[in-house]
Amino acid sequence: MATSNSTRLTADRLVRLGYRGLTRSQADELLQEMYNACEEIVGLKLAKRMSNKQLDAFERFFEAHDDEGAFKWLENNFPDYREIVGETFDELDKALREAAREASRQSDQSELTSRRELES
Repeated sequence: MATSNSTRLTADRLVRLGYRGLTRSQADELLQEMYNACEEIVGLKLAKRMSNKQLDAFERFFEAHDDEGAFKWLENNFPDYREIVGETFDELDKALREAAREASRQSDQSELTSRRELES
């Protein structure tokens, strides 16, 4: 799923989103969560567009753990599949960037409060 620059899941992506100072383990865990979330969201978006016959066909690939076949099937039946993946990663990036900003604001506010308490 992660092939283009907009969908590559790397530690650099996390840094660009505002997640600095993560351990390798933390970064790997967050990247895996991003992948899983994207996979689920894309799956739901596509499932809404599928007929029952298409759902049955796709489910056979899933049950057989045939990722390559599933990707080929998606590309043939939903030519905009990769666009949907890219858009979904953009949505996740936006949410994660905002979460990182909010965490930073809370951390800054907590640090300021602690300093004031020490000065009192």
